[in-house]
Amino acid sequence: MEAYEFREFCEHGHHMCSETPGGRCSCEDWDARAWTIARNFQAIISDRLSPGQLAQMRALNAAEPSFSVCHSHDFLDANEAMREAFARAGEDLESDGGFWCVAWDLSLDFLGR
Repeated sequence: MEAYEFREFCEHGHHMCSETPGGRCSCEDWDARAWTIARNFQAIISDRLSPGQLAQMRALNAAEPSFSVCHSHDFLDANEAMREAFARAGEDLESDGGFWCVAWDLSLDFLGR
């Protein structure tokens, strides 16, 4: 699987990735892959937390003044959950690590941010 380089944003506001060998921008493919990781991450969090814990995490995140703090870490190792989300999607964290931040950003509503 090819690793993408971020260059800029496309006209739709998506991260623009490097050109594919065929010459077309692979932005749409990249976006779909990031969403797959994000959905996996959300499913893992949902599976590991009780409904009460999910509600508490979301309430804590909504009240958190620092955007760099996520209270998912109060309940589990969210970094490990993201690593598992990569594995479930068949993505290589070493070469496709740029998906990490994007998948996290796509999960902000789910997390209560």
